[in-house]
Amino acid sequence: MSQPTQGIPNIPDLTHPQELIEFGNHILKVSLILIILIGFFGLSIAIISFTLRNQESEANIFINELVSQY
Repeated sequence: MSQPTQGIPNIPDLTHPQELIEFGNHILKVSLILIILIGFFGLSIAIISFTLRNQESEANIFINELVSQY
C-alpha cells in the first residue's frame, strides 16, 4: 500500500482561496510586528547614541560601533 501524496506541511492548498487569504493575513501581521520591532530597536539605539554623544567612554564606543553596524 502506498501512502497518499501530501503537499508541503503548513502551506495552504491553492484550491482553497480562504486558506490562502488567512495565510496572507498571517504573513502581513508577522511582517508588521517585525517592522515595528526593528523600528523601535533603531530608535532606541539612536536615542542612546544621542545621549552619549558628549561623553567619551567604553559604553559610548560600544554604542557607536553598534550604530555603525546597524
